[in-house]
Amino acid sequence: MKKTILLSVLILSTSTFAATIGTWGTADFTVGSWNNASSWQGGAVPVPTASTSDEIKVQRQGSDTTIDGVSGASYDYIQRLSIGSNDAAGATAPAIVRIQESDSQNPTVFGMGEFRVGAAQGSDKGGWGEVYQTGGTLSVSDLFISRNKAQTGGTTGRGLYVISGGTLQVRSGASSSAGRIFVGSYAETSGPAGIGKLVIDGDDAIISMNHLYVGSNTRTENTTGAGDGTLEFKLTAAGKVSKITVVDTRLDQVADSLTKLLVTATSAPTDEVILLIENTGAAAVLGTFDTINGIAASEGAAVNLAGSNYILTYLYDAVSGTVGAGNDIALIIPEPVTFAFIGLGYLIIRRK
Repeated sequence: MKKTILLSVLILSTSTFAATIGTWGTADFTVGSWNNASSWQGGAVPVPTASTSDEIKVQRQGSDTTIDGVSGASYDYIQRLSIGSNDAAGATAPAIVRIQESDSQNPTVFGMGEFRVGAAQGSDKGGWGEVYQTGGTLSVSDLFISRNKAQTGGTTGRGLYVISGGTLQVRSGASSSAGRIFVGSYAETSGPAGIGKLVIDGDDAIISMNHLYVGSNTRTENTTGAGDGTLEFKLTAAGKVSKITVVDTRLDQVADSLTKLLVTATSAPTDEVILLIENTGAAAVLGTFDTINGIAASEGAAVNLAGSNYILTYLYDAVSGTVGAGNDIALIIPEPVTFAFIGLGYLIIRRK
C-alpha cells in the first residue's frame, strides 16, 4: 500500500514538471537556420513533446535563428517558445527569430503554444527579444510581446514583433479564451513594466487572433506591473496597411500602463477610411490609447498623415461603413464629407 501511494505522488509531480527541450546557440551571436542541429545545445533540433509546459529557449545575446520551409521542413510544437537575451547579464544585443517563406514549394508553417517575445531566465523574467516575420504562417495559442512575470527586482522585458508578410493566426483547436496578443506587460506579480511593440509594416500580412490587449492584462492580482505597449501601422506608398482582426480589444486596462498608437505614411493616403483593428465580436472596445502619433488619442483626435487629414474613431463599423455604433478602430477623413445620419450611426459620403 505504501508503494502504491508513493508511486501516485511521483506521477503527479513529474506530470507537472516543465522541461527545457531545446536551447538555441552554443555561444553568443550564434546565427543560422532553425533546422541546423549543430546550432542547438546538445546537437539536435527540439522534438515536440506532449506537455504544453515544456519550453524552447532562444536567449543568448545576439543569437539569430531563421525559421523557413527549406528542404520541406515543418515544425509543429505545442510547447512554449521564449525569445530574449538576459538584460541582467548586460546583454548588448537582442535574441532574434526570423520567420520567412523559403519558396512556394516549401511553405513555412510553424506551430507553437505560447510564443513569448522578450522573455528570458526560464520565461519568468524579462529579456530582450525581437521577431521579424516576412512570410510563412505562424499559429500560436498566445502571443506575448514582452513577457514579464518577474518578482520585485527582476529585469524589464523588451519585446518587438515586426510583421510585413505572411500570416499570424490562432492555433487550430485553441479555446475561445486563448488566441491572445499581449503588447506590453503580462506580469502576474509585482515587478518592473514590460515594454512591447507590434509593428504592421505594409499590406501583405494577415493577422487573425481572438483577443488584443495593449498595455494591459487579465490578471487582477497584478497591481504594479503596468505595461508599456505600442501598436505601429506603417502605410505603403499607396496608403495601404494590413488590419488586425480579433474578436475584442482591451486598451490601457491596468493602472499606470501606457498605450501608444503610431500610424505613419511616406506619401499622402487618399482612402476615406484606413481600418486598423476590426473587432468581429459585439463588445465595445475597452479603454482607449493614451496617444496617437504623440497627441491625446481620444475619440475624434486629429491625425495628419503626410499632408492628409484624418480623425481617429473607436466606433467604426467595417461591415456597414458607418461611424457611431460600431466597435472597430479606424482613421477616417473628416473633410470634405457630408454625413447622412442613419439611426445611431452616420454614413460617410465623399463629396464629388
